[in-house]
Amino acid sequence: MLHPDKQHEAGLFIRVGAVIRGETEITWGEPVYLAPITTRNSPLWKTAPKQQIAYLAVKYWARLYCPEVILGVYTPDEFDAPQPRVERDVTPPATSAAGVNSLINGKKPEKEIKMVNQDERSPDDLLAAFTEAANKAASVEELDKAYKYGAHVLAPHEEQLQAATDVYNIRRDELNEVPM
Repeated sequence: MLHPDKQHEAGLFIRVGAVIRGETEITWGEPVYLAPITTRNSPLWKTAPKQQIAYLAVKYWARLYCPEVILGVYTPDEFDAPQPRVERDVTPPATSAAGVNSLINGKKPEKEIKMVNQDERSPDDLLAAFTEAANKAASVEELDKAYKYGAHVLAPHEEQLQAATDVYNIRRDELNEVPM
């Protein structure tokens, strides 16, 4: 016996189906009757019951016949292996007040100024030279000195500066590794 409020729902149902890729016939789901649906938490059950029961029927059908769509499973043609990314340390080096004052008040060495003015190499040549110097650096201090110059001359060339920064970070990590 149906509840008196649900007398008008007796026998009303919806049945959904679809043609699955690779097949020619419609794959029909089981009929979903309106009367036995007890959980109706949305106000749309009163204002748009056809929409709600259709949504419910499609949800049931998809869970039965194509759960990979709901679960987000990728097919081989959709899946691209993610490219490994180089982790960069963007934390600025710690500085003391004395170090900052010497940077502000100190003069640039003449040698460095002359090298910048005389350097007619392309950004790629500068990057290659920095990479070679970084690989030859025997200590973090030598590497820092090479990077300071490399970053200065590559500052107008963002792509090469980024590559030089990556080389610097990788080489610094190598130099800081503790041998086992």
